[in-house]
Amino acid sequence: MRVRYKTTEFWAQSKEDFIIAKLVYGGYLDYKDAFACWTRFEEDLDVEYLSETAYELGVEDVWESLKEKKPVGDAIPD
Repeated sequence: MRVRYKTTEFWAQSKEDFIIAKLVYGGYLDYKDAFACWTRFEEDLDVEYLSETAYELGVEDVWESLKEKKPVGDAIPD
């Protein structure tokens, strides 16, 4: 979505879309970023949207790992 702050306009994304993007990229640090966001904002996030979008984009396995709070080594095997 487009956001204006004072005199500057910029694009911003929801926390849910941030998490999904990180899961789609699929790297070690991406998972850690998604994990940090999930852990911090879990109570506020739209879990239904996250689940549906993860399924549509084929990242439901890593999404399930994130929901179960699995460490990155278990979620993203070498």
